[in-house]
Amino acid sequence: MTMGDRTWIGAAVVLAGAAGVAAVGPWRSDGTPEVIEPVMLWTPVEATEAKVNFARDIKPILSDRCFLCHGPDERVREQTGGLRLDSFEAATADLGEGERAIIPGDPAGSLLMQRLLEANPADRMPPPESNLEVSAEEIALIARWIEQGAEYTPHWSFVPPRQVDLPEVSDESWSRGPIDRFILATLESKGIAPSPEADRQTLIRRVWLDLTGLPPTPEQVDAFVKDERTDAYERLVDQVLSSEHYGERMALAWLDVARYADTMGYHHDNERSQWPWRDWVIAAFNANMPYDRFIIEQIGGDLLPGATREQQIATGFCRNHPMTDEGGVIDEEYRVEYAADRVETMSTAFLAITMNCVRCHDHKYDPFTQKDYYSLFAFFNNINERGLYDLAQGDRDKAFPPFIKAPTRAQQAEIAALEERVSATKQRMEGPIAGLDEAQRAWEEGLRGEHAMTWANSSVQQAISSGGAEMKVLEDGSVLAGGANPDRDRHTIVLRTQSGRLNVIALEALPDASMYEGRIGRAPNGNAVLSGIEVEAVSVADPSQRQSVELNYAWADVEQQNGDFDVMNVLRADDPLGWAVDGHTAEGPRVAVFLADGDFGFDGGTDLRVTLVYESVYAQHTLGRVRLSAGHADNLRSVVPVAQSAWFSAGDFRAENADVAFATAFGPESIRQLRLDQRFGEGSIGWSHRPELIEGGTHLFGTTNAAVYYARSFFSPEARSIELSLGSDDAIKVFVNGTEVLSNNARRGVLPDQEQVRVDLPPGESVIVVKVVNEGGPGGFYARRADEMPLVIAPLALLEPARRLEAHDTALRRGYRERISPEYRQMREELAGAEAALATVLAGVPNVMVMEEKPEVTETWVLSRGLYDHPDKEQPVSRQTPSLLGAWPSGAPRNRLGLGMWLTSEQNPLTARVAVNRFWQMIFGVGIVKTAGDFGSQGEWPSHPELLDWLAVDFRQSGWDVKRLVRQIVTSATYRQSSRRREDLSEIDPENRLLARSPRYRLQAEFVRDNALAAAGLLNDAIGGPSVRLYQPEGLWEERAMPASNTRFFKRDTGDALYRRGMYSFWKRSAPPPQMATFDAPEREFCIAKRGLTNTPLQALALMNDETHLEIARMLAQRVYEELPGQGDGAVRARLERMFRLATGRTPDQSQVRVLEESFQMALREYRRRPDDAAALLSYGEAPRNQTISPDEHAAATIVANVVLNLDQTMTRD
Repeated sequence: MTMGDRTWIGAAVVLAGAAGVAAVGPWRSDGTPEVIEPVMLWTPVEATEAKVNFARDIKPILSDRCFLCHGPDERVREQTGGLRLDSFEAATADLGEGERAIIPGDPAGSLLMQRLLEANPADRMPPPESNLEVSAEEIALIARWIEQGAEYTPHWSFVPPRQVDLPEVSDESWSRGPIDRFILATLESKGIAPSPEADRQTLIRRVWLDLTGLPPTPEQVDAFVKDERTDAYERLVDQVLSSEHYGERMALAWLDVARYADTMGYHHDNERSQWPWRDWVIAAFNANMPYDRFIIEQIGGDLLPGATREQQIATGFCRNHPMTDEGGVIDEEYRVEYAADRVETMSTAFLAITMNCVRCHDHKYDPFTQKDYYSLFAFFNNINERGLYDLAQGDRDKAFPPFIKAPTRAQQAEIAALEERVSATKQRMEGPIAGLDEAQRAWEEGLRGEHAMTWANSSVQQAISSGGAEMKVLEDGSVLAGGANPDRDRHTIVLRTQSGRLNVIALEALPDASMYEGRIGRAPNGNAVLSGIEVEAVSVADPSQRQSVELNYAWADVEQQNGDFDVMNVLRADDPLGWAVDGHTAEGPRVAVFLADGDFGFDGGTDLRVTLVYESVYAQHTLGRVRLSAGHADNLRSVVPVAQSAWFSAGDFRAENADVAFATAFGPESIRQLRLDQRFGEGSIGWSHRPELIEGGTHLFGTTNAAVYYARSFFSPEARSIELSLGSDDAIKVFVNGTEVLSNNARRGVLPDQEQVRVDLPPGESVIVVKVVNEGGPGGFYARRADEMPLVIAPLALLEPARRLEAHDTALRRGYRERISPEYRQMREELAGAEAALATVLAGVPNVMVMEEKPEVTETWVLSRGLYDHPDKEQPVSRQTPSLLGAWPSGAPRNRLGLGMWLTSEQNPLTARVAVNRFWQMIFGVGIVKTAGDFGSQGEWPSHPELLDWLAVDFRQSGWDVKRLVRQIVTSATYRQSSRRREDLSEIDPENRLLARSPRYRLQAEFVRDNALAAAGLLNDAIGGPSVRLYQPEGLWEERAMPASNTRFFKRDTGDALYRRGMYSFWKRSAPPPQMATFDAPEREFCIAKRGLTNTPLQALALMNDETHLEIARMLAQRVYEELPGQGDGAVRARLERMFRLATGRTPDQSQVRVLEESFQMALREYRRRPDDAAALLSYGEAPRNQTISPDEHAAATIVANVVLNLDQTMTRD
């Protein structure tokens, strides 16, 4: 465009300033514009009453049509010429050649006006390719604003709200409070009168639905209609506010904001147990928790000093987002996604700012930078969490770390009672029991007498170390090693006795101050490992006579549990590990007893050369002080328990499918000895220790269509039988010494005690191998000994009492009490019962995901284009909040707790406004700001800005009292107006934004169902607890689920659970409850500030045909028959009137009753002709049918009930 063209346009604008402007059309061939019909753009300021408000009138136009290229985003401005229109300084800056986008007072000279009026499409703004236009009226408004001085005022929501004076109104008698003054002042300025008050039937139903989501009963309606007290309505409101269902109704709106669901969302979309957080929200609203505390605890409750369990649960708000366990994803990518979700949820929920627009670039409409975004991100970038979680853990715990146990109140009471019972029983068990000590002594003496146990008198003749250690014989007969401590050593001790008949050797490992912390081993940590024992008997009388003693069984009172360290290893020449005594973790002495099948020794005296071998893989692990004894006993094997190794696993062994894996022998099933150097699967798979498989433990693995083998060695001193209790996910086989003893190709989740196996053990070593095959999801194996194991420490009773140490006596005393004493056994059974009951309760306690800080602050940078792997190291950020939204509170910590304090500070201009707007929206259907999730430039201007500010300040000054705010709203005259449509408002206020009448709208999804259930008398109104699976078509979950998902198959709940309130529906993100989705419920994958509201034929079809609503109709019909029995037209009419009242809360007029009667009679005739159809209709749902009602009448009444439940009056909040 030439300067001449610009001059022409400028002249046109100047003319327009006086009278109007000729709109310019296509260019003529001679280069001049074609002038078309004149359009009045603006009138001179002197003729205009109201001053144009930039924030209200101009900024929305510029934001919508201009800021995308000429707004806050610097990078975009650089690509579009650099012009900036979102600030006065930039818009009025010199652009060169004396041009300015805006010249205050001079529309004609302002380049902005010239470009808006430009005839040439190539130069006109907005450009045609943007598909945006500025209307003639809007251009005129901009011109008037420039002519008035082009004053830029701050965006309304970024200015802290201030207390304003109540406006003057003409009709003061109508107002019941401050809210009404603001509403009426606006109505009077428009010449509109408010509507009359609604009738009492409407009012009570409105209040109950708005504040609880449930309808009043007909009896409650009648009582209110008849209540002549002047404060009857206020009393009603107080009654409803005190209902526990108030908290449910308030919480439901928050669940959408907090993106609450019962599944993880991504990939497998597995179940999570986040419902304790949902119950916390209900309880918070019922307790009228101050809203600032409600915010602070959800953002940073875990950081409060001495945070309670409830305050930790509150932070579940920050963990409600979708999470993944998909193996192929990148951990850091999703960890960043989680933190970003929290930034955006927090910003929408509490600030109504679209911070999601700032993750990749500066905001295009609002004054927020990418650095602002990542400064907020830094608050959430320090959580002790991962991005990729373990599928098996999620399946087991229904939560991903960090999480805590969150018992319900009932569970807490039960746990406390059981813990008290356990504690009391333990105290009784630990206290004195009459005659117990005498009985124990008699038992010990009887045991020694039964086995003729005698210990030979002996003395140490010699003690030497092959590695050069100094061996010193002490007065008590023990030998102390000192000095050198080589990596490997052999200690030989010569023990002389006059006995010639021996078959048992006892080894005592004794603590000594010379070793680490007075332990029993010479290793730097106090541990020791005995890898072998060699015994030779030499005749004292004739040293040429010698016997090599073969020891073939061993027992020890302590065996280290973190590997294959059982004492039987000492007798294996090929074992590299030996007997580890666990000296580094447990203090006290140790005892080992070694048995020979035959007697050894010589008449005339025997020298026993006992060599203790320390040649394991663990260097310097020798016993420091030992005492040896030798003796003889009869049938000693009967008192020695079966020894067992730890559990080991090998695998996984993959196959084409689970059945093939089950049928294929991969090798471990054939072993007859367990050796850790065994290899399978072409030598690539060996045994791994499974420490989690303690008695009653479970090991989980994730591979599908694969087998995993578990093995354990048993060493039996004689032929014995043991019983094993096993569990598996999925199929299981059991082998004993290579022979299959159990096979079950099951498909199931692992649970305790699914299989019982009796195993006959021969003397010596046996190996049990369990094969577990997993088809899908996590696999698992559970094991425990089901038989009562013999008293493990019984051999201690065979030692000489005079030589036993205190630790031995203590162990014997405890063992005798627990396994032998009848009185103690009874108490032990009581304790076991209480502990089992406690374990059952604890197992049912849900886990809830919470927030937990890392100990150190994670470094944070701006992420280029928002990508997790593109940190801009030139732009580090710290925990900061946008300065535009108020200063950081003095003394507040720079963490999430401080962030919550900043959100609720007086300096923050948004939080109180956003809160009262959301509560207003909940009651009136639309907020004072219609765009509840966007208070920025792209959001709508408030319908009543002064009212919004007054409410925000009053709400804050009241101590953030939510119930007080709600009461203010619902007791106002504005709220109490009739919702009847008025012709005079159709054009003036078609959306009812001025509230000259009460709004009328369809109930939201959950309340549609709740209202119907209440009418039918089916509603289970229990508060809180696990989510329930309601009626839905078959196969929906399966269609949307991964094969390994634990929510792949839908199993409907039964009984009363089917009739719980809609808010307790199990919310599967990938397949939300279809009935709820039909009525506009969201998937809850992200924060939703306001649900959509539609009216579609599908909704009517669902109400007519869904199993839920057919059952409800049947039970509503049954209810009125049971409440009003009888025959004849009068009884029919009474039942139909009752049905109508239960559903709508209103008394039907005579014309409505006639229609219902005619419908009933018509349906009755049909069902009398077609009894099979009646039976089919009455078969829907689980609720039992009253068989005393004739099927044809019941079916006809069900059809009428179905119609009544479909009525607009039933479905609508009036």
